[in-house]
Amino acid sequence: MIDLTIMKIPQSKISTPEQAIEAQEAGNKLARLRLARAITQLEAATRAGLSRNTAYRFEKGDPGIALGQVIRYRHAIKPGGICTPEPGVVCALMNEVLIVVRQWEQYFEEFGVSAKAIDQATLAMRHIDDVASPELKRRVLKAD
Repeated sequence: MIDLTIMKIPQSKISTPEQAIEAQEAGNKLARLRLARAITQLEAATRAGLSRNTAYRFEKGDPGIALGQVIRYRHAIKPGGICTPEPGVVCALMNEVLIVVRQWEQYFEEFGVSAKAIDQATLAMRHIDDVASPELKRRVLKAD
């Protein structure tokens, strides 16, 4: 008999056969999704903030993985899920946006749009000082 007063009980010892099958099926589905998206187990685990061992255990049907970890893992591999692009890519994209915003401001001025109207239009476009740390601003402007 299992002593349920002990806080750390292996889930495999108290799970029903149906629960074990359900955990295994869930793990298999996520493994197939991960493989279909050509994401390695290590990459998926890293995106989810987990160890590769935790990802392995979940994909093998370990029912003892915490629900929050399962949710983070699912979001890391689902289409449109968590994406961690390289910082250089992010900086280059932000730089492209800054260039376009500068061009818009110049076009507005060339076509005689008042400074007040330009200021109102640019409220929709946040200034880099409002959205970036000094380090990120330096990196974005360096990509120019």
